[in-house]
Amino acid sequence: MSDLSMAITLLEQGQREEAVRELEAILSQDIDNIAAWRLLAHALDDPREVKECYEHVLRLNPYDPEAIEALRTVEVPEPTSGVPPFFSEDLAELEIPPAESTSEPPLAEAISNLLPEDEPEPEGASASPRGWFENDLLFFLLILAVIGILVVIVLLVTTPQGVAFLQSILNLFKD
Repeated sequence: MSDLSMAITLLEQGQREEAVRELEAILSQDIDNIAAWRLLAHALDDPREVKECYEHVLRLNPYDPEAIEALRTVEVPEPTSGVPPFFSEDLAELEIPPAESTSEPPLAEAISNLLPEDEPEPEGASASPRGWFENDLLFFLLILAVIGILVVIVLLVTTPQGVAFLQSILNLFKD
């Protein structure tokens, strides 16, 4: 049985924690496995982690319809300090700062060392290269010059004066 099949079976049996461990093992070996990211999103309960999974799917495939739809519907709650309001009031009276949240880091932080770092672009690099001709005016002038040369050649070959001129030039090179 493949690892993904095992994770699917675990999810179908309601064993989410085991499925999450299996999927994290798969992703530690193949970080670009879109199917594993989707399954992991289904296995997780924390909306922030679900959102991170679908965002990773979209980094791999920006047109993934399931990830696009899921990101539209997932609701991420506002971050809280982790201290109930009535305790916050008591702590404020005692001038003791509220305790920091000790929850586990989100999935993206847990596997961030597995993701390749984005390399910053050099300052001189443009966002969208335009090709051979950076300036449209220069390109236009080049096209006009080529057309002008072609017109001169056609006139020299098709008119009697042009033919006589070309013959006199050829006679110069014969001698």
